[in-house]
Amino acid sequence: MAKRLGLFVFGMLLLFTSRLACAQDMEDFKKMNPEENAKLITDWMQSALALEEDQVARTYAVNLKYAQKNRAIANSGDRKLRLLKKLKSTSQEKDKELRALFTQDQYRRYQEKKEEMKTRVKQKMQEKKR
Repeated sequence: MAKRLGLFVFGMLLLFTSRLACAQDMEDFKKMNPEENAKLITDWMQSALALEEDQVARTYAVNLKYAQKNRAIANSGDRKLRLLKKLKSTSQEKDKELRALFTQDQYRRYQEKKEEMKTRVKQKMQEKKR
């Protein structure tokens, strides 16, 4: 379960923060419903960022809102580049909302974790190309 969650989060963050995504990541994303997506991401954030109890419900609401938006984008039938631009834009909107919910330290850690995951996913993609 933890491995699956980690791979899911890597894929989701890649989709939301990078212009580099492979077709399999998009297919995996399409299979999850927004509620599952929001729950997994919120659980990860609660653990990784040490969210306070009052932050968890508000963070879930933000994650659900953007999971629903991203689902609509993913199902829009747009071309890959257009899709990724839209996903990047919603990711930036989401980050603004999360910044208002998190402490400075939590938001800094969130950004660091996103960058770490993005780097790992890029490395995995490079390995697949070999």
